[in-house]
Amino acid sequence: MNEFNDLENQLRSLSPGTLPDDVKLRLAHPPEPVEMKSFRLRHLLFAGAALATAACAVLMLRPSHVISPEPAPVSLYHQESTLISAKPMGYVERDGRMWSLEEQQWRDEEIALCSNSPVTLRATRERVELVYEPVSFD
Repeated sequence: MNEFNDLENQLRSLSPGTLPDDVKLRLAHPPEPVEMKSFRLRHLLFAGAALATAACAVLMLRPSHVISPEPAPVSLYHQESTLISAKPMGYVERDGRMWSLEEQQWRDEEIALCSNSPVTLRATRERVELVYEPVSFD
C-alpha cells in the first residue's frame, strides 16, 4: 500500500497566514444587531406596499382617454363546386392506358359578404366540362 506519512507530516506543518488589512478592519467593528435589520426591512416593505397601493389607485381612477378604434371590416369569400352528373362519352387508349371521355355537369356556388355591410352576395351557375378520366380494371 501507499505510505502517506511524509504527506501527513507536511500537512501538519502548515499554518494559516495573516489576514488581509480590509478583513481585519471589518472584524474590528461588531455587526449590527439583528433586530435593527428586521426593523428596517419591515419599514421598507410597508413603504413599498403603500406605494404599490397608491399606484394601483391612480391607475384605476384615472379617466380613460384612449378610445379603442373600430375593428377593421372582415370580408369573406367562399366558393364551392359540386358535381351533379357525369356520363361517359367514349373510351380512348393513349400510351398503353385506357381513358374515358366524360361529360361532367358542375354547380358552382359563390358567397361573398363583409362584416360592416348587411348585404350578402350569392351566385350560382352550372357548367359542363369534357374530362378524360383514367379507367381502372379492378
